[in-house]
Amino acid sequence: MGKRKAIQTGFTTTIGSIVISLDSDSVLEKDSLRNIVSPMIHDPVVGAVAGHLASLNVSSHNIFSLACLLPRLLDIVYEHVGNLPRTALSAEGFVTILPGAFSAGWRSIPRPPSTYPRRGNG
Repeated sequence: MGKRKAIQTGFTTTIGSIVISLDSDSVLEKDSLRNIVSPMIHDPVVGAVAGHLASLNVSSHNIFSLACLLPRLLDIVYEHVGNLPRTALSAEGFVTILPGAFSAGWRSIPRPPSTYPRRGNG
């Protein structure tokens, strides 16, 4: 089906007021769902919430092996390209990008992909 079509299907078939986005390989901690919707429930001005992303399989064993290096690099990317900038933007009152791996928003706020303008000849 593809992720774009899956998101479109989710938006058109959901009946809840909050939409939560997860990747198929996302693993949530025990209170993750409660924590991601709480800011929106307590303050309806909050339009969406971004989850904190981290790589699960980062270990301190054999840091020079390729199997350990790739998850570490991914974790660095999550932190420095995603989590830290979103934290800074949040302090200013807005976040421009929500991670597909874990985010939540009011159903009325995000636009479904079918409404996105097409680029190029597609």
